[in-house]
Amino acid sequence: YTVVDEFNKIRVFNNVVEILNHYIDVKLDYLNKRKTYQLGKLQSDIDIDQSKYYFIEAIVKGNLVVSNRKKAVVEADLVKMTNIITVDGGYDYLLNMNIMSLTTERMQKLAETLKDKKAELATLKKTTIEDIWSTALSGFKF
Repeated sequence: YTVVDEFNKIRVFNNVVEILNHYIDVKLDYLNKRKTYQLGKLQSDIDIDQSKYYFIEAIVKGNLVVSNRKKAVVEADLVKMTNIITVDGGYDYLLNMNIMSLTTERMQKLAETLKDKKAELATLKKTTIEDIWSTALSGFKF
């Protein structure tokens, strides 16, 4: 049996079982890559949302003053805050937030979002790639 493989190369197999076994290995490898990416993306989203939460909390509680101050001074204060991360080497993702985002309501919404994302992350960590594949297959109607 002659087929085109995942690298767009012609490959010869002795029987259909060899083709299926090869396909299964390739599929599991790609599912593992996808899971790894999703875990990293979720963790990154959580880290950013947590930073936003702490940033807003500091402003709401009066621990951080942003208005009438130079950006460099505010950034120096942010560097001192250990629970706030930089994104792309800076804090623009925080400093460019809409002023309406700097409210207690937004903090509560972020807290809910964080709770959901942490639960999703925990579930994904426990899910095997075989389970992911099985779930994907269950969506097909034959």
